[in-house]
Amino acid sequence: MGRRLNFADRDFFEQRIKALVADSSKIVWHHLSERRLSLRHILETLRKGEIMDGPTRDEWGDWRAKFHRVVAGRRVQVVVAYKGDHVVVVTAI
Repeated sequence: MGRRLNFADRDFFEQRIKALVADSSKIVWHHLSERRLSLRHILETLRKGEIMDGPTRDEWGDWRAKFHRVVAGRRVQVVVAYKGDHVVVVTAI
């Protein structure tokens, strides 16, 4: 069993997420087109944005945080859940 991480430290969590999303195969997302956001919006927000809320534990025991950044003139917010070896995009606006 792997080491259980404590993401109470926002900077450590942000570094971990950015390390994972450097490889886009480590990102899982659904319904991207429904939000009228491109892959570029999501990737740039996660790779270069900052955490504006979190990280906090959700009801399933995952760590979640909301990242934000202005991309192509649009303010983008992306909520992600950390799953150990990958990141799930929970929602994006």
